[in-house]
Amino acid sequence: MGENARCPGGRLRLYPGSCCRTRSVLSALVSAARLNDFRQEDDSTFRASILPENTPVNPSPWYAFRLWAEQEQDVRLVLDYTHARHRYFPKVSQDGKTWEALDSSRFSMPDKEDALLALRLSPDTLWLAAQAPASARQVGQWCARQRLHPAVQWDTIGRSRLGRALWMLDLYL
Repeated sequence: MGENARCPGGRLRLYPGSCCRTRSVLSALVSAARLNDFRQEDDSTFRASILPENTPVNPSPWYAFRLWAEQEQDVRLVLDYTHARHRYFPKVSQDGKTWEALDSSRFSMPDKEDALLALRLSPDTLWLAAQAPASARQVGQWCARQRLHPAVQWDTIGRSRLGRALWMLDLYL
């Protein structure tokens, strides 16, 4: 997905850039999360395509992004998995720190590859994720707290292709 975009007539701004017909805004949330495509199907329905990171090794499409609108509006969001199935019940947040499950009355599954969410967008950011996002730093801090327990051993077992430490926690219970 590209840069900020304005649709003909200046009616919509979608970030990062697709051309749509309503005044809604989207931002990718976490670099490790999946959001492969985002488009508008009609005045109130959007489709987010979320592909697995690595099939068949990891067919789990993990998503996270932020949505908001210039004016309050109700929208339908289709989470389209195409090559996988819906796995994580959506979590929402108003601040990106405190997360809760989306109200179940706002969720349905028309088939195994799609989930349909009814969302109320406003100028305030709505964070949407498969799971509450955690940065590598937050995970490292969590691991450091766990190793304070005498039954836990924390070790680095390798490096990712980007040079990040791959950690292992051994529990000796």
